[in-house]
Amino acid sequence: MAQVQMIDINILPSQYRRQAISRQQMLPALGVVVLLAVLGVLLLTLNGVQAQTIEQEDQFALLKAELAKPPTDKVDLTALQQQIDGLRAETARLRAESQSLGAGQPSRAAGLAIAIQVVVPGVTLISLTQSGSRYAVSGEAGSQAIVLDYARALQNVPAAQWRVRIVSMVNVDARGLAPDVQFVIEMAQ
Repeated sequence: MAQVQMIDINILPSQYRRQAISRQQMLPALGVVVLLAVLGVLLLTLNGVQAQTIEQEDQFALLKAELAKPPTDKVDLTALQQQIDGLRAETARLRAESQSLGAGQPSRAAGLAIAIQVVVPGVTLISLTQSGSRYAVSGEAGSQAIVLDYARALQNVPAAQWRVRIVSMVNVDARGLAPDVQFVIEMAQ
């Protein structure tokens, strides 16, 4: 098979023909194109950063202006201090009045504490009254035996000797079917 040769139809002499671009000629042009592309990307990035900076500065200015405004719900501290002073004076007056009313009266704390401290299961206290050094404890219990247990517990308090007397013990249910009993116990020192 015969090889086909291409016919050179370029009839111009070599001196007039366009020369092929060498690598040495191509590198500076390629470098300029890459440099322009990098500069373009940097310019776009710089514009984006500047836009974000402007936005952040605007937000900062708004926040700064908001902080510069005086608060609208500011409490008048002098009025609040006057109210506190008034309440303190009222408290002191009520304490003094309470102490003057309680002067000469026997302490209620001892009888009240003992009556509550020794409550046995099944007893519900309703009231505790005081007359001098005597206490009347009234309540309800599940049975008469529970009332007797409560009276013994009051009498056997080791800290103080109490004279305990059951004043009344009444069945609540007239038919006697329910075991509820109302009672009054008197305590004296």
